[in-house]
Amino acid sequence: MGAITGDARRVALALELGAADDDVLQHVRAQRDPARAHLILLHVVESAAGRYLGDQSSDQESRGDLATLETLARDLRARGFATEAHLGYGDVKSELARLVEETRADLLITGSHGHGLLLDLLFGATASGLRHRVRCPVLTIPSGRSKRSRAPVPTRR
Repeated sequence: MGAITGDARRVALALELGAADDDVLQHVRAQRDPARAHLILLHVVESAAGRYLGDQSSDQESRGDLATLETLARDLRARGFATEAHLGYGDVKSELARLVEETRADLLITGSHGHGLLLDLLFGATASGLRHRVRCPVLTIPSGRSKRSRAPVPTRR
């Protein structure tokens, strides 16, 4: 995909399906050679139905999240990226880790909320927790970074 992703071919994007994803998607869309990477869009449904029924749930949140993920996948395919999309259900960190392993991702790209250490300590940081659960490198794109600069900050494993 570019110098930042190195030789990674299967690149997983952990998405919230909200404004926090803008920086991650902007980073990916800016890559010079989209044909070099296979993108794996990942999202975890956190609704009560999703948590208890898993992929058998068909509540409004699950259907809406799947539709949004499929729209993003179509957009990225139109830009030349090979793309697949996967929904997980339940605990975000556990499900994302499972999906990363299941899809054999070489790299996981996450966004950060940019809300700082105190709130991360109080509410948990998904990106930080994920890097201890997956075998591949994790790249975290800071929130609001696209407005200041295009250089992401890698997360060390």
